[in-house]
Amino acid sequence: MTFAQLFARATCLQQPYGWQCRLAGGEAADPQGLFSHGTVCQSRLIQIPTGLGKTAGVVLAWLWNRVCPQPSVIGDSPAPTSRWPRRLVYCLPMRTLVEQTADNVRAWLANLWQHRAELGLSAAALEELLWLASEGTPEHPAHSPVILMGGEELEDACRDWDVYPEKPAILIGTQDMLLSRALNRGYGMSRYRWPMHFGLLNNDCLWVHDETQLMGVGLETSVQMAGFRERFGNLAPCAHWWMSATLAEARLITPEAPARPPQLQLSVPEQSVLEVQRRLTAVKRLRQADASLDGDHAAYAKSLAGEVVSSHISGTLTLVIVNSVERAQAVFREVRKQSPKQPATLLHSRFRPAERRALVRRVLESAGDHIVVSTQVVEAGVDLSARTLFTELAPWSSLVQRFGRCHRHGEMTDTGADIRWVNLPDAEAAPYATEDLAAARKLLAGLTDASPAALASVTAPPAPEAPRHVIRPKDLRELFDTTPDIAGADLDVSRFIRESEDSDCLVFWRGAAPEADSPGPSREELCPVPVGQLREFVEKQKDKAVWVWDALDRQWTHPERFVPGRTYWLLSSLGGYDPGLGFDRRSKAEVVPVTQPVPPPEAHDEEPGTNLPRIETLEEHTAAVVSHSVQLAADFGLPRELCEALTLAAQWHDVGKAHPVFQAALRRANPALQDSVLYAKSGSQARLVFEGRPHFRHELASALAFRALAARTTPQASLVAYLIAAHHGKVRLSLRSLPGESEPPRPPDGGDPLYARGIWHGDTLPALTLNGAAWPAVTLSLAPMQIGLGPDGEPSWLESCLALRDAPTLGPFRLALLEALLRAADMRASAVAADAYGKPRS
Repeated sequence: MTFAQLFARATCLQQPYGWQCRLAGGEAADPQGLFSHGTVCQSRLIQIPTGLGKTAGVVLAWLWNRVCPQPSVIGDSPAPTSRWPRRLVYCLPMRTLVEQTADNVRAWLANLWQHRAELGLSAAALEELLWLASEGTPEHPAHSPVILMGGEELEDACRDWDVYPEKPAILIGTQDMLLSRALNRGYGMSRYRWPMHFGLLNNDCLWVHDETQLMGVGLETSVQMAGFRERFGNLAPCAHWWMSATLAEARLITPEAPARPPQLQLSVPEQSVLEVQRRLTAVKRLRQADASLDGDHAAYAKSLAGEVVSSHISGTLTLVIVNSVERAQAVFREVRKQSPKQPATLLHSRFRPAERRALVRRVLESAGDHIVVSTQVVEAGVDLSARTLFTELAPWSSLVQRFGRCHRHGEMTDTGADIRWVNLPDAEAAPYATEDLAAARKLLAGLTDASPAALASVTAPPAPEAPRHVIRPKDLRELFDTTPDIAGADLDVSRFIRESEDSDCLVFWRGAAPEADSPGPSREELCPVPVGQLREFVEKQKDKAVWVWDALDRQWTHPERFVPGRTYWLLSSLGGYDPGLGFDRRSKAEVVPVTQPVPPPEAHDEEPGTNLPRIETLEEHTAAVVSHSVQLAADFGLPRELCEALTLAAQWHDVGKAHPVFQAALRRANPALQDSVLYAKSGSQARLVFEGRPHFRHELASALAFRALAARTTPQASLVAYLIAAHHGKVRLSLRSLPGESEPPRPPDGGDPLYARGIWHGDTLPALTLNGAAWPAVTLSLAPMQIGLGPDGEPSWLESCLALRDAPTLGPFRLALLEALLRAADMRASAVAADAYGKPRS
């Protein structure tokens, strides 16, 4: 098999471009793809003009190097372990780009599986491809692409990507969802699963940051995170690709990454290829529009819509790109008013997924004679080719991208295309800086040709020196701890993901107020809304009919403040949404809810994976978790000492379920359980109730038992204890009591009682036998929750955890990956894959 064969079977195109061949096979690769070798995965900048297959180039380069035959492979013998990362993480700034990219990847994988017999793949490569794609049967579903965009993936097989960390995966998501997970504060997901994604996304990944000109501060964060992965180390290396037709190279140099990666551009021979030449020299006539914004927004919308309608050529696409959602809505209303019979569509980022998909599909499938009014969501990556383009003034890099949506493929050979730019006053520059617009205005003044070849000769203005929040090592170390502060608040990462005015939360509408067991929202219900706009919208309502989930109190409560990345429940009667306009503060009509609910969000004292419809003893479950842990450690090639630590943590992870409080809860759920047996699973799907011990966490009891019985004779005892405690993501660095816990009686000396997460100082666990080892009864000590050395001379829990986090041989990324491996082993041993909210599925 050659790369050209794989490329052709995947994309149904004749052959790859030369730059795609160099990316997949190295600088010396045959420009027609007639090679059968791979290359080394390394970080790089990719600057390729629009319309030349960047998405296909990067995805198929990764896939080729995962499955391509190696010189040492003979017949169907196992292929050597690929040096390319297991996970391709495709990070995009816009939701519209996510859906289109995912559709393409899904089609490419399906095509390759369909033509697998023609490719001569090894048995190991076929196994990887089968996992990624699908055989079309329930036994072999597709596991990629995984979509992370405004909530969790809905397909079961894709949603469980973190339960199978040893398998290949293609993750495609917005920078909000992906960067927040890489920072251990994942938006739109259970907080208790944050550490898993933190560990997996900072180890063994090829990060692709596409359309970097739209990323804002997320670009600097992505570069800093690349530097952190080098600085703190990981168990499997990561590589990083930054892609755009207009790379701002100066912004790719940060304190943690002072050296710029090598750059991939079109070579001179590649530029002379006929297909490339046609795109580079496509005729695009450029002039200033008659309409301009002078402060009267209503008059501007009417004027611009009039010019658009009069300029539209029947049978062709006219694209209008404006810089704000509210202006786009106003212009769209005017277009419909002035030309009611003209097919027209509005696109922006404030739609629910179902409506957004329908609108995008309508635009992409229309044969012509269409007016599309949009914001920046079509600025890049969307395969539109307009005959006429109107665009508001924007930074030069954005304008270049917008021009690329016009006469995109050089197909309008007879007529060419027309572009009109709309001037904006400085007062209307937002969301851009006035100096950026001034620089672009100056360049446009003398320009009449917007073809890629003409634009290449324009000296772009230097990247702005706008002040941005740059994440520092101290910030990352603090983010490792996922415990909320005493007030219940978390460290806010939104300033590292988008500029403050762009920070979104997620909202969904329901017809009634929530109850404690109300189904949580599915991704199909969620609409992204700027935090400030939601705050203003709610404050204007007479009824504050908005709620947010409180994991500690196990209920939906009225929020005291609105936080980026959080999910809010709104009553349908409040309005605020129109299927054709998206989120609209002016809309008073009742919103029709989307009915695709998922289980209720996870509470702190819930036990996902315990309320299964089958009985399992503690010894049976422990043996299964140990087996899965050993296999995962081997799959990842962990060093011997880490294999031993992971295995020992698996042996001890559920010892705390022997606690009388836990066993009593199991028997309340299933009275048929025998009194003489210690159980891990009740065989009942009833929720466990820990009477008298709210917020009870068995994993804390497990860790304390290990410290008391085995720590002194165990190398790396602190690591083992941490992994035991952290295996549900609820007990990590901080040991303290939570609001609503029951306080034990005061000790005889009159001091303050020690208690945390439902465990009381002095609790006892019975004697038990696990994995062939017999352990005596043990009294649990909560002395480690106090600062300083304990009575046994050991450091406090917090101090020992911080030492692990800061250890050069571990660090935050290695430690989090070990957490993720133990959690995956536990989930798989339970024959359960926990969904986004931690609820089990059989």
